Amino acid sequence: MTSQNAASPSTRSGPGLPRRAIIGAVLVAAALGGAAALGIAGAALRPASEDYVFSRGTGFATGEEARLKAQLSQLAADDRIVIRITGHSGTQGDEAANLKLSEERAETARQVALDAGFPPRRIDWAGGVGGGDPLPRENGLGDRAYQSSLARVTLTWQVRP
Repeated sequence: MTSQNAASPSTRSGPGLPRRAIIGAVLVAAALGGAAALGIAGAALRPASEDYVFSRGTGFATGEEARLKAQLSQLAADDRIVIRITGHSGTQGDEAANLKLSEERAETARQVALDAGFPPRRIDWAGGVGGGDPLPRENGLGDRAYQSSLARVTLTWQVRP
């Protein structure tokens, strides 16, 4: 004889998850699924960047301008992407001269962006920081080589909704 009060395994209720946890999980899954479908998961939160080296003054090192143009062409295809261009210089010498040089490098890269068809409204900022944001120095790297590595612009891009 079976008891009619015993619940079948499929109808038993237990402590379970609170309703708000289930709703929260569904909302997070929907948001991540939508972002993944668009190919932008995490892109709005984590900007990407790339450095482009200068040989001297405001002249790009061999191949760097072409590399910058190629990157800008890819970025220009997505209307949600905005860029920042930061010019850098060495850390030795006159601070004001280094700042001016870094600003000129940023302007050179900004002009490359405009010439490559990147919309000006999507250039968030272009400016210089002089020697104020140097790269870490690698072990065994001589001073002259290190200072040369600081001659660069950093292109930073981010997806904005």
